[in-house]
Amino acid sequence: MTDRASTRGDLAQAVAAAVSGGVDWVQVRERDLEAAELLALAAGVAEAARAAAQSAGREVRVLVNRRMDVALALGADGVHLGFDAVGPHAGCSAPRP
Repeated sequence: MTDRASTRGDLAQAVAAAVSGGVDWVQVRERDLEAAELLALAAGVAEAARAAAQSAGREVRVLVNRRMDVALALGADGVHLGFDAVGPHAGCSAPRP
């Protein structure tokens, strides 16, 4: 889970190092950023994470915290929705189970 406020140096480099060390899931969680800033940050983090995983011959999954719009725009592997976030069926025309 990212936290650029407590990361020394470049966040993307820190994530790449973590992925090189064996991390296989990265959750971009930067709640104070607006959509465009979050998307730009998440894109850099995802690119660094995927490059590090590819170099190690592994895969990594990238999630975005709470922002389905950013996750979709990024092409993320998923989105983490909290208890108070939009429900998984929001905007869906399929009937709810």
